[in-house]
Amino acid sequence: MYKSKIDWWLGLILFIIVPGIVIVVPGYAYLTGDPVAGYIGLGSVVFYGGLMFGLVLPVHYELTGDTLIVRHGLVRQKIPFDNIQGVTPSRNPISSPALSLDRLHIDRGTSLPLLISPEDKDGFLNDLAGRCAHLKREGDRLVSH
Repeated sequence: MYKSKIDWWLGLILFIIVPGIVIVVPGYAYLTGDPVAGYIGLGSVVFYGGLMFGLVLPVHYELTGDTLIVRHGLVRQKIPFDNIQGVTPSRNPISSPALSLDRLHIDRGTSLPLLISPEDKDGFLNDLAGRCAHLKREGDRLVSH
């Protein structure tokens, strides 16, 4: 199992700044005499927590006998190794199950590509190459041969 790498700035935004704003602003309004703001604040905290634990956390990637399993929140994507056409480095910022811009672009042929950010990219690439007979490692990528 490979954990997602987390960029410091994204961690700062997701785990400190946004939760701080969600808690502090309505909390301050409540303390200054607006009880409705307190309920809005509580609802915001619950909503943000639901988003984080429903769609984002935890993020990890698992290689099983014949499948790459990508987990982000409650979502699990299963990609059979046979569907993987290649893997290349990427810094594409498009939304994906990756908490870093140091990403790997997984080409799935006709399906949409998948971007992931394993903390141990080198180990992940070696492990995936060892499980996919049709892929070989060339530097920081896997290519079909």
